[in-house]
Amino acid sequence: MKNSKITLIFIIVISINGFIKCSKGNENYLPEASYIPFEKQEVVGYHDWSLVGPSGDQKNLIADQGNVMLIHLWEANGSNLEELEIFQRVYDEYKTKMQFYFVTEDSQIVVRKFYEQHNFNFPIFYSMSPIPIPMKSDKKPFTYLINKKGRIIVAQSKKANWNSTLFKETLDKILK
Repeated sequence: MKNSKITLIFIIVISINGFIKCSKGNENYLPEASYIPFEKQEVVGYHDWSLVGPSGDQKNLIADQGNVMLIHLWEANGSNLEELEIFQRVYDEYKTKMQFYFVTEDSQIVVRKFYEQHNFNFPIFYSMSPIPIPMKSDKKPFTYLINKKGRIIVAQSKKANWNSTLFKETLDKILK
């Protein structure tokens, strides 16, 4: 009887430890982003997409042509909170090296509340024109990584470990 109680306690401790490792803040259990083979990469038409920030600042994607860009289409409903927290860490590390666009169609009131509640500081934009065709998706969240030549090298609708060593090595390589 005593041995079975010790065994049960041991199993519970191991289970809790496993749960903690896979919980919020530890993105290691998430899969790597899926990279598009060169021959299947599409090129973005920059001239067609106008965005506006929460303070009314307008931006057109053409202004950042020639830069590496991470574009994340998202909704402020909490379903992708873990992924946004990962993106916040990537943004904190790479914000001076590349362009980030977190684009939503949600109302500004909902977005502002969600944004402030979770202490995010990555740049939010609202689309003022149709999303360029190679990036048009009905799924959200959806993430694109675009290299300096405008080629979409990642187009991902599933959660990924955007803070992984492999992804950061890819960013460092295409930023050169």
